[in-house]
Amino acid sequence: MISLFLILFGLVFMVAGWCIISYQKKKEEGCSDIIKGKVIGYDYSNKAPRCIVEYVVDDKIYQAKRKFRGIIEVSSLLSVRDFKGQNNLIYIDENDYIHIRKGAIIDYEQFAQGHWPINSLIDVYYNPEHPEIAIVERKDHKSSLIGIIFFWIGMTFFVIGDCLFMMK
Repeated sequence: MISLFLILFGLVFMVAGWCIISYQKKKEEGCSDIIKGKVIGYDYSNKAPRCIVEYVVDDKIYQAKRKFRGIIEVSSLLSVRDFKGQNNLIYIDENDYIHIRKGAIIDYEQFAQGHWPINSLIDVYYNPEHPEIAIVERKDHKSSLIGIIFFWIGMTFFVIGDCLFMMK
C-alpha cells in the first residue's frame, strides 16, 4: 500500500514540476517584443529589493516589477565574492540570483537606487497579445529551478515506490 502511495506522490510532484517548467517557458516565449520602460519606484517585499517599471504599449500605461530567478541568503561570514575582492552584502549574479548576506544590516534603498536609478530606462520584454504580461531585464533562463526540484523529488519518490512495489 505504501508503495502505491509513493508512486502516486511521485507522479504528482513530477507533473507539478513539469507544469511549472512549461508555464515559465511559455511565459518567456510569449514575451517577444521589447520596449524601454522607465523606473518609477521600488518594492522591498519578498526579502529582496526590486524596481517598479512603467512602460507604454498602444498608448496604454502598464507597470511591471523586476523578478529574480531566486534569492540566496548567504549565511557564512565569507562569500565567494570576498575572495575576488568584491565584498558585497547584496549582489545579483550572472545567473539572475540575488545574494543577500544573512544577519547584515543592508540598505535596500541604496542598493535599488544604485542599480535602477529613478527615471532610468531599462528593457521590458512584453507579450504583444497581452501587454500586461512582461519581464523586466530578462535573463535567459535554462529552466525554472523550482520546477526542476519538484520534478526530481517526484522522480525519487516514484522510483522508491516502484522498487518497493516490485519487491512484493
